[in-house]
Amino acid sequence: MATDNQISLNQAANGLLVWVGAPVAVHTIPAGIPLLLLEADLGKAQQQKKLLKDMFNIMVCAEVLSAKANLEIQWHQFNDDRFDGAISEANWHTSWANLRQISQQARIGRSLENILDVWVAHTGATHKPALQLMVRQGDPLAALQGLGPWCSQLENLQLSGICCQGPWMEALKSWLEERGFISAPFGGGWQRDPIASQLLELQAKDQRIADLEEQLSSLAVRLLLANNGNSKATL
Repeated sequence: MATDNQISLNQAANGLLVWVGAPVAVHTIPAGIPLLLLEADLGKAQQQKKLLKDMFNIMVCAEVLSAKANLEIQWHQFNDDRFDGAISEANWHTSWANLRQISQQARIGRSLENILDVWVAHTGATHKPALQLMVRQGDPLAALQGLGPWCSQLENLQLSGICCQGPWMEALKSWLEERGFISAPFGGGWQRDPIASQLLELQAKDQRIADLEEQLSSLAVRLLLANNGNSKATL
C-alpha cells in the first residue's frame, strides 16, 4: 500500500475520512481533516499523489476494494470512467446503451479492514477512529462487507454518482438497515441511528449470553456423563 503524505495522529483521533474514488477536483477535499483516498486506476492514483503532495494529513493508495482480502476481481474500464468497476458491460446496458468497455484486467482486491489496519500501524494510532465513508467508484456493498470489525466505527456513508444506481442498491439497503443505519436527509447518504445501534448491541449481547449459557449447559452434561461413567467403572 503506497503512501505519500503523513497523517497527524492527533487529528486522526477525531475521525477519518475514507474516499473510494478520486474526486473530480482537488478543491473539494476538506482541509485539515485526515483523509484516506483509495483509487483503483493506477494512473489516477499517481496523479492524485502529485496534486496532493503538499497537503498534510492525506494518504493516497492505489487499491481495488473487495469483500475479502486477496480476492481476484475482474476490473472493467469503460468509455465513461464513472462506470469502472467489477460490473460488466452487459449488466449496465439496459439503462446505458451507449456504454462501451475499453479494457478488462484481473486485479487483486483488498478489504477495507486490511487497509485500515495497515493505516493504524502506519500512524501508530492506539484507538480506531470514527469513519466517514464516501464511495464514488466500484461496488459500495463489497467495500462495506470488507470493513469487518471496523463496521462499528462507521458513522455515515455517502454514495456518489453511479454508485447510487448500481444493481447492488437493494442488498446495500438491507445490509445497512440490519446494522442500524437510516437514510440521511441528503441524497445518497446513510447515517448510524443511535437508538437502533443500541438495540442491536443489546441483541448481540443477549445472543452472546445465550451462546455462553448453551456452552456451559453442554459442558455440564458432558461432565455429568463422564462422572457417571467413572462411577460405573468403579463398581
